[in-house]
Amino acid sequence: LAVQDRDPAIAGEARRGLVAALAGETRGLDILGALYLHGDRYPDAAALPPELRAPLIAHCVEAGCPAGTAGRLLAGLDEAARRGLAPVWRGPVAVALVGEGRIDAALALFDDAVIGGGDPGAVDAAVMAALALETAGAGEQGGALLERVLARAPLAPGERRELQFLAAEAALAAGRHERAARLFLVAAAVPDGGAPDAWSRSARLAAARALARAGLDEDAVAVLRSTLADGSPPDERAFVERRLRRF
Repeated sequence: LAVQDRDPAIAGEARRGLVAALAGETRGLDILGALYLHGDRYPDAAALPPELRAPLIAHCVEAGCPAGTAGRLLAGLDEAARRGLAPVWRGPVAVALVGEGRIDAALALFDDAVIGGGDPGAVDAAVMAALALETAGAGEQGGALLERVLARAPLAPGERRELQFLAAEAALAAGRHERAARLFLVAAAVPDGGAPDAWSRSARLAAARALARAGLDEDAVAVLRSTLADGSPPDERAFVERRLRRF
């Protein structure tokens, strides 16, 4: 039904059903790529139907495709089509847009309605886009995207800590050392007032590093000393003590 050309409406509906069926399978996107990109049935990626383009871009991002394939697939996804994408496809499409140097178009996929809409796929997509931006040298925009997710998306406590850490790393890479330190310290807080864990100790060490880069040595020392007071394992204590001796 998806390849017959007698009734375009039926073919389009069949393609959408095919995508929906394969998207939930472990190697579903690989199968879709084998059907539409890696055989000789459709030699021109630019001629593929629009409902296949975002899933096939996701396949290219995940598994790799010949150079230029993702760009040709993007050609059939104009701004209006991108606005209608499900959250699950926005991350891969954003990665492809970043790869083409279209930073603003990638960021436009993540407006406040998408980020705050409650779909977990939107958060995963935004993180994927932010990491692609950082890799492409646009870490400041990637960090700003992560901070918008933190401000607007409904997040579980563990997920929030992970995103705070990622946003802090992005701020550190962008030279915003004090902002990075604040985010690391927020990520160090244990949900529900629990005892410090390995994650909180790691975040505090990162905060101390950021404070030192900002020239705030006294604050860095205070953070390092706080990690010694929380019952760190002996090997971690030795590491922190070595860091303190540098000051």
